Amino acid sequence: TRRHGPRLARLEALLRQHRPVAVALQEVFCPRWRRTAAAALRRAGYWVAATAGAPRGCCRRLFPYTDGLLLGTLERPSAVRARTFACGGAGEDRLAAKGFLACELGGLTVCTLHMQADSWLAPRGLCRAARLAQLRELLDAPELGRGPRWVLGDFNMPTAEWSGGGLELDLEARGVRRALAPPTWCGQCLDHLLHTDDAPVAGPGRLAAVRADESDH
Repeated sequence: TRRHGPRLARLEALLRQHRPVAVALQEVFCPRWRRTAAAALRRAGYWVAATAGAPRGCCRRLFPYTDGLLLGTLERPSAVRARTFACGGAGEDRLAAKGFLACELGGLTVCTLHMQADSWLAPRGLCRAARLAQLRELLDAPELGRGPRWVLGDFNMPTAEWSGGGLELDLEARGVRRALAPPTWCGQCLDHLLHTDDAPVAGPGRLAAVRADESDH
């Protein structure tokens, strides 16, 4: 579409300039958008992995799209794995198939994910409980293996939620760290990068905010 064209052009320019190891995209729901975004990644020299996860039951008829995840990697993945979270979410987010997509790159597993957002139709406490259930399912998922890992994407978790309920202590006990990132949407940071202690990290994680009228990422 007219709106997505300039955004994809900026994405291609950034990829050619910085050559990141992996590019994680979320909310690319529409088949046409997925084809366009995948083509942009391939033009920039990336392998593209996609998932076919879809909403369950009657939600599939109301929202007949995939889970919207794409993962581009400079190196050809040796394996690709995906999962739709068992916790289907709350409110209107039940219409979308939330989950993750992971690629093995040599000795490193890179994962993109999309988790429960706050809802107009469900109490915030219920949405927060769904997020925590999805995060713990992610951390225990055999699809991620037990080696070095990067997990990045749309956690939909404000910074304050990470310090509640002993979550960061639980992550630390698992050898997992959260990279610091700036706000990217209405003063909140909803996108995060988790990495295991043994994963290669050159420095503090950085997220580049986009225009607020374009996206929450």
